[in-house]
Amino acid sequence: MGKSTGRKFSKREAIKFGWETMKKNFWFFIRISLFLVFYNISTYFIGEVLQGESVLLTGGFWMLEFTGTLLIMMGLIKISLNFYDNKTSKFIDLFMQYGVLPKVIIANILNFVILIPVLLPSIVIFVALNWFFGESIAIMGEIIYPLYFALTVGVTIIWMIRVWFFDYFIVDKGSGPIEALKRSWRITKKATWQMCLFFLITIGINLLGTLFILIGLFVTVPTTLLAFAYVYRKLLESEECYPSAKREGPNLAEKEKDKILKNAIPHL
Repeated sequence: MGKSTGRKFSKREAIKFGWETMKKNFWFFIRISLFLVFYNISTYFIGEVLQGESVLLTGGFWMLEFTGTLLIMMGLIKISLNFYDNKTSKFIDLFMQYGVLPKVIIANILNFVILIPVLLPSIVIFVALNWFFGESIAIMGEIIYPLYFALTVGVTIIWMIRVWFFDYFIVDKGSGPIEALKRSWRITKKATWQMCLFFLITIGINLLGTLFILIGLFVTVPTTLLAFAYVYRKLLESEECYPSAKREGPNLAEKEKDKILKNAIPHL
């Protein structure tokens, strides 16, 4: 089996898993979806009411809302992984990942900080062109601005895909912020374009959900959430089955061979 196969996953099987699991646990996900609707509407209206109040009060609310949203997101990840692992999930699991919140917050900050130098070259080029051409840049705007926008968005999307699973590693493996970012980068290395296509598929599915007066999202969002859990597990299995030579050393195959022989000898 070639190395490239070590990072492949079936997009069809991922969606199928999400769909079948959602159907079997339909009312469970309806409860979660209704709560999420209530949560988002409540925080929106509270934010509207607090407009014009003191910066301290408004800032405190938004920090609380941000933390609550992260907690719920981590709970959703844990629930989706539980279903993949055939474990029981309860509604309360949505709020039980508070222990990993510090790691998740630090990882998000690190992710943003690292992304800045990644985008820096395109920003420098854009500023330099503005300085060099001055007012005449307007003549070239129809070409330069779209190219700059496409470059920046493209780099950002690829980066987002490569680190997409860092919070999964924190929730699932208890990884630290840096380790989680590294492991997400590693397992998506040979699946970047697959992930790009998979993202487009899930976006399309959720767009279909919006066509039914948004009610379809009660079905499509849990389906795609579970599908991502499937993809994470498959990529993780690939990493464990096909560890890189750099991390494991060049004699990995020999070590495995010796281990098998050693275990077999007592039975001969």
